[in-house]
Amino acid sequence: MKTYDATETYTKQYPVVLDLASEKEFKEYLLENGIEVTPGQLRQYRHRDRKFVYIKLGNHVLYPKHINEHLLEQIND
Repeated sequence: MKTYDATETYTKQYPVVLDLASEKEFKEYLLENGIEVTPGQLRQYRHRDRKFVYIKLGNHVLYPKHINEHLLEQIND
């Protein structure tokens, strides 16, 4: 899993930053939770259905797993 470098002070104030996953990592995370999606389906969720929370940084999209865990629980129920 990819780790984003952050200073110790920053991670103390914002520890959830280390919980960000790339699109590929988030797809793998979903698969571990029994949800198989293609990259296209993941983008549709993001843009049209608005099911998953994401952060867009330039051309990169990051998914905070700690927030999306609650959405996964609702999907699995």
